Amino acid sequence: MPDALTPLHSRIDEMAQLEPQFQAIVEVESGNSIDYLELADRSRWLARDLMLAGADQGDFVAICLTNSIDFYLATVAAWRIGATPQPLSYRLTVPEVIQAVDLSGALVLITDRTDLGLLAQVKVLSAQSVPGETDLESDRISQSWKALSSGGSTGKPKLIVAGQPAAVEVVLPLASLLGMRQGRSQLVTAPMSHNGPFVFSMLGLLQGATQVVAGRFDPEKTLAYIQMYQIEWLYSVPTMMQRIVRLDESIKRNYSLDSLKTIFHTAAPCPESVKRAWIEWIGPEAVLELYAGTEAQAITLIDGREWLEHPGSVGRPLAGQFRVLDQEGLELPPGCVGEVFMRPNDPSRPTYRYIGADRRERDGWESLGDMGFLDEAGYLFLADRQIDMILVGGLNVYPAEVEAVILDHPSVLSCCVVGVPAGDLGQVPYALVQLREPRVSLEELEAHLRSRLVPYKIPRRIDFVEASLRDDTGKVRRSSVRDELLRSLATEQGVKVDDVSL
Repeated sequence: MPDALTPLHSRIDEMAQLEPQFQAIVEVESGNSIDYLELADRSRWLARDLMLAGADQGDFVAICLTNSIDFYLATVAAWRIGATPQPLSYRLTVPEVIQAVDLSGALVLITDRTDLGLLAQVKVLSAQSVPGETDLESDRISQSWKALSSGGSTGKPKLIVAGQPAAVEVVLPLASLLGMRQGRSQLVTAPMSHNGPFVFSMLGLLQGATQVVAGRFDPEKTLAYIQMYQIEWLYSVPTMMQRIVRLDESIKRNYSLDSLKTIFHTAAPCPESVKRAWIEWIGPEAVLELYAGTEAQAITLIDGREWLEHPGSVGRPLAGQFRVLDQEGLELPPGCVGEVFMRPNDPSRPTYRYIGADRRERDGWESLGDMGFLDEAGYLFLADRQIDMILVGGLNVYPAEVEAVILDHPSVLSCCVVGVPAGDLGQVPYALVQLREPRVSLEELEAHLRSRLVPYKIPRRIDFVEASLRDDTGKVRRSSVRDELLRSLATEQGVKVDDVSL
């Protein structure tokens, strides 16, 4: 790490001097926009308000906003005071927000939600600030440039705090490597409360690229925005990619993708058919895939040309090291599937720290729970997610978290949540619930879930069962439950088990 570090927010100030009227952020739906000069000024005013509200260097600043100009203002303002931004999903229920704030110890929450205005745990601020003088030190650097929440396998959320400081020399080099260029435009397609959208949009903003913020994802609108705003760099996940390529050819022909130089995807395995369709559409050099966790112990990167030579791979290490181990912890030879472990090149410099969870490691190597193998050339191939995590359109859903909410209902005796196939979403949660008296209706249980969970975590289907779902030790064998459920669904749908879909 360089001895002298430059604060991330200084890149906004630099752009404000070099290209003051260049658009930093454009909101597609509202038509609002902000240039780099206004972004610099307004983020200073908000930073002043954060300090007055009690936030300071080394603190967390919770942000519960939709993708918007205000979201970027809040993030840059947090960096200005040397604090760490903690983005929260705008769809979190009040109890979930309280839990997230309690986890980090954030003193200030920036939001426009009226139902969060009276929280006792934090000082609530709007991102709208009154213009005025500020006397902030310009060289403040947070020891962590981001902190993202994640549901844990225990059913409790955890906070993943980046180990990298909010410094240009540490954070920004990845932007150029991924093809982000100053003076160009990127399309923001997913909620920035998730790690991928947050990281890659903020990198683009700091690089000097206009962030075009779309609303809820729509495949045809995405094509329209690429053409309308001459988008050069597009963040996506396989579900979005699949929905776009499945559009009728007559629709796709209405739009030009000539401006698009990179479609970058991460978050979930991409079906080979979808990957090939994009490579044929815009060219192999324009399709880029990255594999890593929010923890970023190690990263792989692969472009379309390399992928065609190693189809199905997520690439070779760009940073860090990988190894594949069997259940006994022994390293497996190339081509053998096992659990994927990783570590940074310099283990003495952790890439993250957990709040609310413990590392899962063996002899200094950590696992995200993925299964896969390395080939003779060192390319990584992912086979499946280990244990039970459900991927819903690229978003992680942990069954234990959903089960904990179901079990909170007084009429529930036991439950089990598993993932079942669901078209281009990949999987959706499916819940089996054993009730006790007084019995709850399906409608009442669904209302209970809606009050506690964001929509994509709510089971697509809930079945009531009479038998106990757990053994004498209180454990549930989800793999066995899922296999039996798929056989039952196959019979119900009149299809083979491999063809079941909700």
